[in-house]
Amino acid sequence: GSSGSIDKMGPGTVIIQRSASYLGATRIYEGTLQVDGLGSLVSNTISVYGGTLAFAGPSTNPSPVTVYSGAANQIILDVADTRVLCNSNLTFNAGSTLQFVYSNTIVPSATVAPLQVTGTDGLSASGTVTVDVLCGALSLGQYPLITYVGTLGGSGGTAFTLGTIEPHAAGYISNNVDNSSIDLVVTNITQPLRWAVGNAFWDIGL
Repeated sequence: GSSGSIDKMGPGTVIIQRSASYLGATRIYEGTLQVDGLGSLVSNTISVYGGTLAFAGPSTNPSPVTVYSGAANQIILDVADTRVLCNSNLTFNAGSTLQFVYSNTIVPSATVAPLQVTGTDGLSASGTVTVDVLCGALSLGQYPLITYVGTLGGSGGTAFTLGTIEPHAAGYISNNVDNSSIDLVVTNITQPLRWAVGNAFWDIGL
């Protein structure tokens, strides 16, 4: 690769659809730098100071990533059982966000984690790290979001806290030690009241 680097400045989205390999650093300050499934980003380090680093579709990231406070790492799932492999260190600082975005009818898998950190002791999270699960088709159950190898660094699994999920759903984030995974546990689904048939009058039984 070349000796260059990438600095993502300003709003908007830059999409990498082919292999980008260079010896310098990758720094994201604003907007979104997105790596599509057919693309790859081979860099000395990837630092997300602001904005979002996104991976869309099945892909492999060999570069160490640090997500700082106010910044986000986003996993976009538009194919069932999509996996993003992180073969190096993935570090979430306090105040950072991890987002899982499920397209249309794609639902979380009960067996396949969409983000897989394969490096030993490669996953670290400090303070509070917000986990958003943006999916309109949740069901009751437990779903792995991240798998890791070895020991969690920083504050460990307790750092991950559930942020946004679909309306009418409730749950929490669990560190599944036996499975070496960070899971979404959906405990309640309350569908909104619907008026399907009738005579235009409410009858509430009083």
